[in-house]
Amino acid sequence: MNILIVEDDENSRVLQDVYLSADGHSVTSAKDGEIAILQLLQHTPDMIISDILMPVMDGFEFCRWVKNHPQYKDIPFVFYTATYVESKDEQLAYALGAQLFLIKPLEPLEFIKRIKGVVKDTSLGKLTPVSIDENESITQQEYIKFYNSRIRKKLDKKTLELNSEQEVSQQHEKNYQRLVESLDVGVLELDLKLFILNANKAWHKLLGAALVKLETNMSFTQLFSTENALILQSECAKIIAQSQFNSTQTMQLKMLGIEHDVLWLNLRLSAVMENNHVIGFSAIIYNITASLIDRQKIERYSSIFNHTSHGILVLDHNGKVVEVNPGFLALTGLPIEPFLGRDFTKLNSIKFTKEQRASLRLYIKAGKPWQGEVVHIHLNGISRISLLSLFVLPSQMVELQQLVCFFTDISDIKSYQDQLLYLTRHDKNTGLYNRLHFVTLLDYELKRCARDGRQLAVCFLDVDNFKDINDTFGHAIGDEFIALLATNLKNKLRQTDVIARFGGDEFIIFFEIEAEQQSAEQSITNIRQLVSGEFITSQAVINASVSLGIAIYPNDGLTSAELIKNADTAMYHAKKQGVGSFAYYRQALTEQVVRRISIVEDIKQALLLNQFEMWYQPQIDVITEEISGAEALIRWQHPTKGLINPIDFIPLAEELGLIAEVDRWVMNSVFNQVFKWHEKKLFFGRVALNVSTKTFKQSKFRQHYAEAISQYQIDPSHIEIEITEGAFSDEEDISPFLQELQSLGYGIAIDDFGTGYSSLSRLRSIPVNRLKIDRSFIDPITDSLAAKALVKSIINLAHSLDLCVIAEGIETQQHLTILKELGCNHMQGYYISRPLPVALFEMFVQSYCPNPTGT
Repeated sequence: MNILIVEDDENSRVLQDVYLSADGHSVTSAKDGEIAILQLLQHTPDMIISDILMPVMDGFEFCRWVKNHPQYKDIPFVFYTATYVESKDEQLAYALGAQLFLIKPLEPLEFIKRIKGVVKDTSLGKLTPVSIDENESITQQEYIKFYNSRIRKKLDKKTLELNSEQEVSQQHEKNYQRLVESLDVGVLELDLKLFILNANKAWHKLLGAALVKLETNMSFTQLFSTENALILQSECAKIIAQSQFNSTQTMQLKMLGIEHDVLWLNLRLSAVMENNHVIGFSAIIYNITASLIDRQKIERYSSIFNHTSHGILVLDHNGKVVEVNPGFLALTGLPIEPFLGRDFTKLNSIKFTKEQRASLRLYIKAGKPWQGEVVHIHLNGISRISLLSLFVLPSQMVELQQLVCFFTDISDIKSYQDQLLYLTRHDKNTGLYNRLHFVTLLDYELKRCARDGRQLAVCFLDVDNFKDINDTFGHAIGDEFIALLATNLKNKLRQTDVIARFGGDEFIIFFEIEAEQQSAEQSITNIRQLVSGEFITSQAVINASVSLGIAIYPNDGLTSAELIKNADTAMYHAKKQGVGSFAYYRQALTEQVVRRISIVEDIKQALLLNQFEMWYQPQIDVITEEISGAEALIRWQHPTKGLINPIDFIPLAEELGLIAEVDRWVMNSVFNQVFKWHEKKLFFGRVALNVSTKTFKQSKFRQHYAEAISQYQIDPSHIEIEITEGAFSDEEDISPFLQELQSLGYGIAIDDFGTGYSSLSRLRSIPVNRLKIDRSFIDPITDSLAAKALVKSIINLAHSLDLCVIAEGIETQQHLTILKELGCNHMQGYYISRPLPVALFEMFVQSYCPNPTGT
């Protein structure tokens, strides 16, 4: 069956063509009713499927024409519309004689099924127009009234929708402005109320003094008379009604200049679209005053004709080329001879569409102006896009009437517009959708899921340890790695999966699922495989993994904002489980996030309000039992929770990125206290303070300790910096830092030795002064000969490396006696004293009496 599709939206037209062709039908198409009529006159189809809202002639008018034509009235007519979806629209459709009224979008199988129904009824001779009421008929006057009412309502609705959105990126505006300023034609950007948003220099040059007086808060229509302003507003309304990217209107307007001179403008007005809505207009303006006054003025400007970069052709009244300017020859790369005397619509160097060629012939014959975009093919094969403006040079004798074709190369503008549209939807580095467009697509898909009762998964991905990748290889390699990862996802995920780059190292995907867990986990397994393993960049091989969080619609949220937030929350929970993990969202996770945020705020308040305080635990010389030093230990005096030990908040501070601030506070507090003790001549022992591994590896760490010497005026040998063994997992990175601190005079100690990454053999290459044996080795030495032997070997080897040894966790006199026998240098523990606040520590120091005999 031969089916004629009448549809102005190219994507919809192509989809219908694919569906029907796959079902064995022969398909032809037209983009509006007027062109469809021309095709009907050439070939009669077996069925017509038509949209309603279309330019030139809409679907209602087209259906009315078909059903009133004796030759075509029996052709089955199907409406397929996304705009006219109300019952009154359906009533009008059936009243006009349509056999079927379908609302977009339909699933392909449903669409084919409904069309097959009409085909079947046609073949059986059962096809009759459906009517709301068998006695109902519609007169010409009723049709016009009802038709106008529907059109008015749709236009009003569409105008309200279009007025609700307008967002233009400032940076894109700057880029667009730079491009437009390089053009030599007037270009304006207008909002929906026709207020001027931007104008290029060519516009100023074109209108001269008239524009100088134009205020930024003045509407463009105020430049024109009431009559011309109404024309402009009417053409804008047509563009809004069409609501298509290629919606344009061309008009000639008269404007009175400051010097009371009349200016005639050829104005090409185009829609600026966003999310399928008109948000404003762009205008390209030519001053055609001279050509509209008389032909003599055109001749006076023959120098412009010969020197302008725009292409110009002059046609006779039959449309044959009589003059060609150098600008047009430059567009084609050809000499003048192949053009002279040729039918303009048959020139090989201009690739007219079939519709353009037919339209141009009608307008040339009628002597009416025409405007449109055409493609030029240069002799070297390069294609360029030009704006063709055809206008008439009037004459009293038709035979002497000529037409001028004016070609403006707008390839750069079109290219920039395409780039601008692309950048508003995509991430520049990866080519994936950006966050805003992803949300738009997700909102649309959620509506479909709500309507069809389907489930959907939102998956939030975060690259594990991406900061380390950037710090190690540099940001350029980090960007290259992100691009490789994105390419892997883009090329290997299902076409139905939608992926976007959400942030620096964050990606987000949504996909439809049939069963909540099984199908989602299968997809997640696939995703994890795609983003894990080796990625080969130009300078390094990077082993990567990601953490994933999943939220399911509708269980975990009904809106895009809820689903994205909950998937993000689940992802952070997955990170806590270890690299390469994934987690589903649970309500408890949100409660955990709230608690974590509360803790973060509490720690920040503690730093701000000085709620932390330092306690000190004495250290003694094993031989003399004199106080030889102390370890500084932080405590948190919370206003409502009381005294909090460091084990309850330091790990959280490290996890939440606040440990550096806490360590800086500890440093300042300890240095200030040591200065006070020295000033009062109360305590001159060595004070050890712990530094987090994360803080130690920051570049500002050593700078702070270097500045503290002069700031607090103390001898750095009285300060010992304790580093946990975790800091030694990357020996090459840490050794220069330790050497720098030692060169400043600070002592360096390994805290909790034996529980982490270091070993006795590695001590030779690590620049430290003292080794602190962890209490887990000290506890069993009173009962285990093996434990005692192990501690002895640690002490002996440390001494052989010229390292001092301190033991922690001394709980009994027996511990002290054994460690003295083994040659340990210093010790600390509850047997000597618990950690004490400053006042009690000072009292302890002043009252302490050593007992070297152990009695």
